[in-house]
Amino acid sequence: DISRDERLVLSAADDKLVKLTSLPDRKFLHSLAGHTNWVQSARFSPSGSFIASGGDDRTVRLWSVERHEAMRVWYDCPASVTGVCFDGQESAVAACSRDSTINIWDARSHMLRQHYSCAHGSSPLTSIAFHPYHDLLLSASADRTLRIWDLRAGRLRNTISGHRHPIHACCWDEEGGRFVSCDGEVLHVWSFPV
Repeated sequence: DISRDERLVLSAADDKLVKLTSLPDRKFLHSLAGHTNWVQSARFSPSGSFIASGGDDRTVRLWSVERHEAMRVWYDCPASVTGVCFDGQESAVAACSRDSTINIWDARSHMLRQHYSCAHGSSPLTSIAFHPYHDLLLSASADRTLRIWDLRAGRLRNTISGHRHPIHACCWDEEGGRFVSCDGEVLHVWSFPV
């Protein structure tokens, strides 16, 4: 991930570390240690003050960029965490996992806010993304579908098909009127009436 001000690059890897690198200087800055297995996903918060990370140790960690330390560790994931993200207000952190679970925590109280088991049946989830303005969450899966979750109602809103291969990633555009998904061969741009 790249911070919004384009000054920091965030990486996650099999060495159990989350790493920060200065983009303008092209210099390694810090390692964030705490995960006990491969870190699969790491994301900056919109302000760049926090990082969320998750991995094969089945934990999600909330880090302070300034202090280089974990502020919170969540142990609510029953399988390897494959994706993490913040909402636009930095009030929630979401994680998806290989067992098709989505968890959403309150970033301030640190309480589990919502839990969706079998979000894509039994297919592993690969990516999630909060809508920039509405209480919606986009999820992508190895089952070749995308799903849009209405977080206010606590239910599935839409299932989108069109990929022929497992989907690797998804994200919303800045206005929330479109979203993008990609598999190993194709990138789709979808329109979304707000």
